[in-house]
Amino acid sequence: MTDQIRTPRGRRVVAASLVALVLLILAGLAGYLAVLIATDRRPPVGDLDAASRQLQGVAWNQPWVLATGIGLAVVGLVLLLIAVLPAGRRTVELSDIDTNLAASLNKRSLARTARAAALSVDGVTDASATVGRSTITVRAVTPFRQVAGLPAATTDAVDRRIGALNLRSPRTVRTRLITKDA
Repeated sequence: MTDQIRTPRGRRVVAASLVALVLLILAGLAGYLAVLIATDRRPPVGDLDAASRQLQGVAWNQPWVLATGIGLAVVGLVLLLIAVLPAGRRTVELSDIDTNLAASLNKRSLARTARAAALSVDGVTDASATVGRSTITVRAVTPFRQVAGLPAATTDAVDRRIGALNLRSPRTVRTRLITKDA
């Protein structure tokens, strides 16, 4: 088993792949029909003679034709990149004791856990937390003016709670204390 944990691709892969496939099929069909019309052959389906007469005056080097082609190529390339490149990580990997087990925690759940730990500290009336790549930032609100040990107590409480989760890559906890009147 490898050290790399296999992360699932996002739900956007299926939609982007289908749209890219449809766009590719339409582009291939348009090219095929253009070759048939250019060689004076009759297309196998539909009445394209009317469409051909309507588009007969259109040259390939006209600005709107070129802009449409470039736009469709850019859309196709963006859809292909969306389908191939992995989505941003929304989970935090947990360390595993068993090498056959892979577990992760949603970043929002980790932020809620940090918030709950901060709210468990005496003197903290409200808190919010955000999870970054290597940090957890906690904003704690207190009605007290004298807050000598409160930031350290909040940081320790969050560190203990996050440490119990056994994250694969440890996060640094930053605490910002805001004093508000009750």
